[in-house]
Amino acid sequence: MSLGKMIKSSDVKGDTPYDIILRAWLDHKTADLPAQLAGMLIRWQKVDVLIRQGEIVSAADADGTIKQVRKRFNFSGLVEWIRQEYRVSARTAYEDIRNAKRFFLSCEGREDVEYSRGVMIEWGENMMHSAFEAGDFDAASKFFKELNKIKGLHEQRVDVPDYSEFVPPTFTIVADPTELGFEKIDNPDEVVARILNEKRAGFIDSEAEDAEVMPDGE
Repeated sequence: MSLGKMIKSSDVKGDTPYDIILRAWLDHKTADLPAQLAGMLIRWQKVDVLIRQGEIVSAADADGTIKQVRKRFNFSGLVEWIRQEYRVSARTAYEDIRNAKRFFLSCEGREDVEYSRGVMIEWGENMMHSAFEAGDFDAASKFFKELNKIKGLHEQRVDVPDYSEFVPPTFTIVADPTELGFEKIDNPDEVVARILNEKRAGFIDSEAEDAEVMPDGE
């Protein structure tokens, strides 16, 4: 399945909860999901939002002023949030995180590293705008340069063929050799038998020539 292409529900095989939810999502039929599966999808959507947006916490400035800031969830913190919010086990919370990343990766056609890059870009842009609005243009400029590196805007792009448009050659199996220009053989069974006899005779002659002649009496 090629990256960057939206997959179809017919591409999704299997009957695991993940497969069923993904097919329903692609067919725009999530409203028809059973309550348990619908609840799983809701948790995955929330996890994806939390990974991208982080959480609001209180932090003190250098002068001691308390303000609300946004920070990324660490893995254990996200697991604990899911456990408390949805009253599920730690194991279920871990599975929710794994499935959320896999689910939205599948729908958007990106590799895991691209998922992480997208999150980093969102965070970097937020911090760049915050620094700019605060008048810290030096910090905003550094964020801007770093974002350009993450996005690869300075990299030289190499044109490659669009493999999605590649049409593989079609091969046809031909049972009659005469269609390929070979001479027609009316008695193929006799020809095969003759060739085998010749090979067998040649093999016996060769073995006879290579055989060691033993002197009499030995």
